Amino acid sequence: KQWYQRRVAITAGKLAQDCFKKFFICLAQYRKQFTENPEDPSLENQKGVVIRSLFTVGLLCQHFEFDQGKQTHSKSAASIQNQVYDILMFFSSSSDEEIRHRAISGLGFFFIRYDRVMLREQSRTLYIDILKGFDAPVKLKCQVLKNLQLHLLSDEKRLTRQNQQMRKELKRDGITDLKTYGDEKSSVSGAIAQMLLS
Repeated sequence: KQWYQRRVAITAGKLAQDCFKKFFICLAQYRKQFTENPEDPSLENQKGVVIRSLFTVGLLCQHFEFDQGKQTHSKSAASIQNQVYDILMFFSSSSDEEIRHRAISGLGFFFIRYDRVMLREQSRTLYIDILKGFDAPVKLKCQVLKNLQLHLLSDEKRLTRQNQQMRKELKRDGITDLKTYGDEKSSVSGAIAQMLLS
């Protein structure tokens, strides 16, 4: 039974990685084509694929770890985490509202796994500009708030699971004082909340 479960997990991971590569390469090629010629008429035909790719890449990053020494599209030393962040940020500044919306949605999923990246100046500026901007579409403001809510709820669930596990371990070891044990991830959630209040 354990052999079967391991085999299924390996197969699912491989399938997710193959799917991730396909969508990421699609985004990288579109970005290159757009950078070279923003007026290229074929870009409009690729819009549907780009929108699906932005959402899917972010969602796959939330649920799978791809940064295990392998590169996706670039031969540079940049981690997959940084490559995905760069491409999602590129599309989050698109003049096309639908593409921009999906990029911000993808960033929300991405930030659940890589929460410290949300504290980068570029991320903070993006979110704050959308929330405080008078000309920012309501749809984008709502998406940023959904991203923040999703992140904080996900973090709360993780902390609850971690706390339950820690209580079991401490009880087994005969320790009853939980106040001495902290969590650095909770400080990230606090920093995110503070970012919004400033």
